[in-house]
Amino acid sequence: MRLAQRRFDGPGNGNGHHVSVMIRAADDALTDSLIGFLQRSRCLAEVRENGAVAVFLPHDLPDEVEHAEVESYLRLWERTSPGAVAELLGETVG
Repeated sequence: MRLAQRRFDGPGNGNGHHVSVMIRAADDALTDSLIGFLQRSRCLAEVRENGAVAVFLPHDLPDEVEHAEVESYLRLWERTSPGAVAELLGETVG
């Protein structure tokens, strides 16, 4: 079972479109752990059909700042979760 399967619109970035930062856990078994960590960090996260996790921040930031914030959450999750490794896949605009 995956957490956060519902569909939602992420917050805008002030430019009239929605940006999500995409992440993929190296081990699919850790995806729920990653989503839970992001949700506790007040991020909106959903698993996409390809297994990647789309992450939206609950506040309006420029794209590059949003990317850096999500990356900092990702690195903290890796350090606090034994065996956790993930990669940033980039951003998508919706």
